[in-house]
Amino acid sequence: MSPASFHQHLLTPRLRLVPLEEEHGPLLLRYALENRDWLAPWEAARPQTYFTLEAQQALIAHYRRAREQQVGVLYGVFWSQEELIGRLGVSDLAPADSAVLGYSIARHLGGKGLGTEAVRAVTAWGFQAWGLCRMEMFIHPLNQASLRLARRAGFQPGGVSNDWVEINGRVEKLLRYVVESNARSREGANDSPARTQAQFIQESP
Repeated sequence: MSPASFHQHLLTPRLRLVPLEEEHGPLLLRYALENRDWLAPWEAARPQTYFTLEAQQALIAHYRRAREQQVGVLYGVFWSQEELIGRLGVSDLAPADSAVLGYSIARHLGGKGLGTEAVRAVTAWGFQAWGLCRMEMFIHPLNQASLRLARRAGFQPGGVSNDWVEINGRVEKLLRYVVESNARSREGANDSPARTQAQFIQESP
């Protein structure tokens, strides 16, 4: 697993996934503010201080340290060179084992398959560049859009989370969805999720 793999931009047919740096703080804050109400029903409760430039830069700094330690990365999902339309975080990464993936896409671009495209790309990158055997997502049981996305990206139901999470004023347990690499897929089938996702990966120059 190369340290450079945590700094690589990922290209898909429509998107560029960029590991975020502190200079992206204003863009990430704008995204958080514009989509605050849209994401509130599905994400862990956020304090008011989360919606500040300082908090967004601290989040980016946290993930920059995670990149340096090779345990996580926070990607900005860019529709163009300038427009940040989503975020995708990889955390709890254990080399040659597993990682947890979480994503969000701007409300005005929902339903266009962009989230699926981003999740497939990062999942494939995790299998190819980081040697992961398994990637997991934790999804609110009422979030039908994300449940559909997980299935389209090759994830399968894997039970429920161990921990309770406060979301939108309620304490919930999330659904666990799992996808395994080719090496762990049944008989290494040609249509396994990792093989299908690999077509979405290109490294930026």
